[in-house]
Amino acid sequence: MRFLLSLGKYSYFMYLIHILVIEHVYRLGRHFAAMASPGPATAFIWIAQLIVANAVVFYLARLSWNFFESPILRLKRHFV
Repeated sequence: MRFLLSLGKYSYFMYLIHILVIEHVYRLGRHFAAMASPGPATAFIWIAQLIVANAVVFYLARLSWNFFESPILRLKRHFV
């Protein structure tokens, strides 16, 4: 349950950044897939890409919340 709450908190930045991160991670994964032989190795690379892309997106969203969004939201109390 706690994970779902944090997912909701960070979801806006995740929405903004996910395409860029996925593109870079998959570009790197295609490089490794070209070096690997077809079969289970390529399936492992695809699963690793999925896990790494989601982890990077979540981590960047968390950083954005802590250093950008949260300080801006704290300024709301100064305005009517």
